[in-house]
Amino acid sequence: MDENRSETRHPAAPAHAAPTGAPAPAGAPASPAPAGAPAKKSQRKWVVLSILLLLLIAAGIALFLWLTSPDPNRDGMLPDANARVGSLSGDFEDLDKIVDEGMLTFSINVTPSFPDGASPGNLMIENAEINNNRFTCAIYRKDNGEKIYQSGYLDPGQYIESAPLEADLEPGEYPCTAYFETYKLSDNAPIGQAAAEITVYVQG
Repeated sequence: MDENRSETRHPAAPAHAAPTGAPAPAGAPASPAPAGAPAKKSQRKWVVLSILLLLLIAAGIALFLWLTSPDPNRDGMLPDANARVGSLSGDFEDLDKIVDEGMLTFSINVTPSFPDGASPGNLMIENAEINNNRFTCAIYRKDNGEKIYQSGYLDPGQYIESAPLEADLEPGEYPCTAYFETYKLSDNAPIGQAAAEITVYVQG
């Protein structure tokens, strides 16, 4: 019970019983019920129920649209925090402008360099504007299979100029493989994978 809510009680008025055996006044007409009162209450009840039903239907439709609409963030895919709009590789006028979803044009620095294991390096990853898909990029060391970098998704016409690694590597040279996982723009359905051999340099 809400402690702040006050309740006021009034004593119930005693019922007055008619004297036993007292006859009702002869010829006294009974008070008729107001005409149409039950019908009006019934109409108001149906109006309220109809409004509630419409609200439930609208909420159901909104929930259905939210669940069925493609949303990369809800599907566990997030845009890359370092993504920029534009191009690193110049003009694509010499390439076929009609690129199938199963095709992928990408670029990445095959010799990215990092000042140390925690600082950003010049990865130069680009999803070309002519692509019809989004992709993510993951970099794995070839010696032990450790994943040292994972991007968010890049849409066509976006690029990552620099980003830090996920692993704090010691100074050295690390042969790696960069894997590009591609997804449809319409519903994030997986399409395929591409790969590139790179060498990661950590200066100190």
